[in-house]
Amino acid sequence: MLYVLIIVLVAYLLGSINFGVLISRLRHHDDVRNYGSGNAGATNTLRIYGKVSAILVLLGDLLKGTIAVIGARVLAEAVSTPLAEYFDEIAGVAVILGHLFPIFFKFKGGKGVSTTAGVVVAVSPIAFILLISLFIVMVALTKYVSLSSVTAASLIAPTCAVIQAIAGKGFDIPQIILGVIIALLVAFAHRQNIKRLINHTESKISFNKNK
Repeated sequence: MLYVLIIVLVAYLLGSINFGVLISRLRHHDDVRNYGSGNAGATNTLRIYGKVSAILVLLGDLLKGTIAVIGARVLAEAVSTPLAEYFDEIAGVAVILGHLFPIFFKFKGGKGVSTTAGVVVAVSPIAFILLISLFIVMVALTKYVSLSSVTAASLIAPTCAVIQAIAGKGFDIPQIILGVIIALLVAFAHRQNIKRLINHTESKISFNKNK
């Protein structure tokens, strides 16, 4: 349990390093949460500050998800405990929670999509390639990042399950559970977007800087 607590704490604190807030403060002497959707993620950064800042936020938030899972995996290989096989999933959930509710920024973070992508990269690269392809196609067709994000997140568990079945390795239950938890967290973070989608009032993405 000590190792689990260490993973949860480190991954959560890593997730709490919110690049949306940091980039807006360092590059623009501002706070992205004061504009647009009030979200500290890459999409709102794109709307407010443009492509360069958005890419920096995207990469930063994605990498912290990957680093958290890989770090937990390295620890799992170094210690002997029955819980070691779950370290990846525990770190993945903790880093996403840190991004959604960052302790360093009054628990007001992003929507968790980029960090989720980073977690999936580390857990199942093939699933990441399939889901990011779906995400890109959906954004191109609908211009709704929120719809594309929730859809891709909801398909993490079944995509991993299909990949495992094709590989003939049997189902990795912890990985599938991780996918379900991620889908629920992303849907929760997008609850207002979902309401706007239902009411046909959700904003579409634009690649033009417009503050």
